[in-house]
Amino acid sequence: MNSFETINSRLQLIFEVNTSEPTNGDSMTKTKSFNNVSPDATNEQLLGIAHAFASLQSHTLEAVRRNDVVLLSD
Repeated sequence: MNSFETINSRLQLIFEVNTSEPTNGDSMTKTKSFNNVSPDATNEQLLGIAHAFASLQSHTLEAVRRNDVVLLSD
């Protein structure tokens, strides 16, 4: 019987960074990562936390990512 267990999660907030230097139409981003997030946290909870952190930043929140590490075993 196969087993799948989420053993770790990471929350990443990607911010659009406006610079005074001209770019070729590409926006620059900055990522803030939070490691060791509880695997039991729901996506809705993490999105709420991301918006709370983003409200404290001067840059615009562009995206929120959740990266899970899953242990696969037979």
